[in-house]
Amino acid sequence: MTSKSYSGSITPAVTYCYDALPSSPGVCSGGQAAGYQGRLTKVFTAAAGPIPATSFDIPSYDGAGRPASSQETVGALAAYRFNSYQYNLQDALTSLT
Repeated sequence: MTSKSYSGSITPAVTYCYDALPSSPGVCSGGQAAGYQGRLTKVFTAAAGPIPATSFDIPSYDGAGRPASSQETVGALAAYRFNSYQYNLQDALTSLT
């Protein structure tokens, strides 16, 4: 799935980017980054009514293919970064800082 839109409500459209490092807001870059094949790298949500635009970036994955870091931006606010994802032996997320 690369996008999802809704009708009849104020729910904003969502764009999913795979296989490449994130580019500008609302746009998935056309090139493929090494090691990113088949991986979700960015999710954009368009602004709708009182709901601000958001973006969620996953710039790195660990050797097991799990997210290693991410950042989220809501509207004009500064990005909130998650620099460390920790997993248990069953690959369940145990800590996010």
